[in-house]
Amino acid sequence: MDEKRPSKLSWPSGVFRRYFGDSEPEDASRRTLEIRGMVRHQKKKHRKVFWCSIGVLTVAVAGLGATLFVQAKRLEQQRGAAADLFYAMKEMELEVGRLQLAAPEREESPQHVGTCSRTPHTVCII
Repeated sequence: MDEKRPSKLSWPSGVFRRYFGDSEPEDASRRTLEIRGMVRHQKKKHRKVFWCSIGVLTVAVAGLGATLFVQAKRLEQQRGAAADLFYAMKEMELEVGRLQLAAPEREESPQHVGTCSRTPHTVCII
């Protein structure tokens, strides 16, 4: 085992550069080269996981945005329909009021109450 090792390796920056740095040390042993290869492999793996995670998050955020957009449009349509329904009901109330004012005052007598021709259970005022 006649391996050449650096006599002075400043801790931690020297060790970090030796194993994780971009340039390969001239006096690197086989073990150091193996460690550097494993570190490179792990970096590559982590980078792939990182970018896949970013992609999944981007798709999830885009899906959430599309869902929010669709729900906002649907809410806008429902508010419009509710307003239309409200005004239609108010219009019917006014029409009923007008009809009550225009109709002559009459007492409901038994001859005025009968059954409708459509269904036998419905009571109609004739």
